[in-house]
Amino acid sequence: MHKAQHKSTSRLAAVLAGSLLCALLAAAAQPARSQQAGQSFGAASAAPAQYARIGVVPLRDEGNVHDGAVQLTEMLAGRLGARFEQVEFVPVDPAAAGLGDGPLLLDEAVQLGAHYEVDALLDGVFLGVEIVGGTWPNVGSDLPMARGMLRWRLVDCATGLLALDGQVAPKKAKFYPKSVRTEEDLIGRVMQDMVAQVGDDLEAGGMLAGTEPPAPPESGGDAVSGQED
Repeated sequence: MHKAQHKSTSRLAAVLAGSLLCALLAAAAQPARSQQAGQSFGAASAAPAQYARIGVVPLRDEGNVHDGAVQLTEMLAGRLGARFEQVEFVPVDPAAAGLGDGPLLLDEAVQLGAHYEVDALLDGVFLGVEIVGGTWPNVGSDLPMARGMLRWRLVDCATGLLALDGQVAPKKAKFYPKSVRTEEDLIGRVMQDMVAQVGDDLEAGGMLAGTEPPAPPESGGDAVSGQED
């Protein structure tokens, strides 16, 4: 009887010891798994690609300005190229690469990029210019007021994937100086501001060669209250 109890007690002790050993091994392995997970997340948040040669696709026109999309497309290529001298902005024609009109599909970006030897493509939709009062000049305003709208995206030509997108959509119309005498001049000023915002967004997104990529967000610390001192 005592021998049977002793054997039973020994088996129970062996089982408990084995369970404890498994728990200790699992706990020892946990930091290694956590470290591997951290490395994986770090790789996924690597700095974005920077492009030295960007093709500018003709904008689709859904606006209210005659040839507005054509004018804005030319301004994007010309003014962004002048602003960012380290990046070449190249006007491209999808038809020259055997592609039709209409929205450019992401997988078509690879074909178009290879044809023009560009790293990325900038395309979008011109949504028009809104002038307060309908036209300029008008009797309802002392200064011209207007705003322009645009949706745009930047597509990587190596992968055919979206690299960055954005929009120009001011909540309020902007005042322009009295030196703006005609509606044509006013629309030109508005488009200049639209191109400038696209350039700001491309630079802030770290998309352009020779510019500083955005700093990674800081972890921890106090939350920003959003209130000014």
